[in-house]
Amino acid sequence: MKYCCDCAYMDTNEGEGKNIGKYPCTNKRIKDSYVSARKVVRGGDTPFCPGFLEAFWSRGEWEREQYMKESKRHGYYVLTAIKDILGLDEQDVRFNKFVYLRDVIIPELDPKFDKEYEFYGPILADELKSDIFGKEASQYYLLNYIYKVINDVEEEKYEEAIDLYKTMINSMKLQYLDNFKVLKLGN
Repeated sequence: MKYCCDCAYMDTNEGEGKNIGKYPCTNKRIKDSYVSARKVVRGGDTPFCPGFLEAFWSRGEWEREQYMKESKRHGYYVLTAIKDILGLDEQDVRFNKFVYLRDVIIPELDPKFDKEYEFYGPILADELKSDIFGKEASQYYLLNYIYKVINDVEEEKYEEAIDLYKTMINSMKLQYLDNFKVLKLGN
């Protein structure tokens, strides 16, 4: 599996994005100006990014791990896509509960889901952004899943929150990834 941090176009020297866990993508063909080091760009022989160019130099394992760790703290791919599509305020405090679930609770209670989400999350977010009905789909996911997940976290119903979030991700996988051999999360 290859990630953006394996790509020659991920600029780790130019650094406005370094502080937010994102790094500039210097490939002009790619729509993302900043990318997560953890974004999957190639799985086996299947390319997910048409602009991927394996770095001719080798980033050391320690350096690569540091970029991945910095970006992991910002792995809210689907939520970020929904907020961007709907024009929601980045600083809306309601989403802090979701961040807590994603950063603290999920890695502790369900590390398998955490790992699988790191793979599928960026792909699903990109698919949602390119969906011609992305605004309607985002509204649906926000009202029927995200807000309910947040309510479960507020009530400290963490397992229910995780289950509901898995249901949403599985629903998105069925909608957007029908061409892939998709495994159901949490099994």
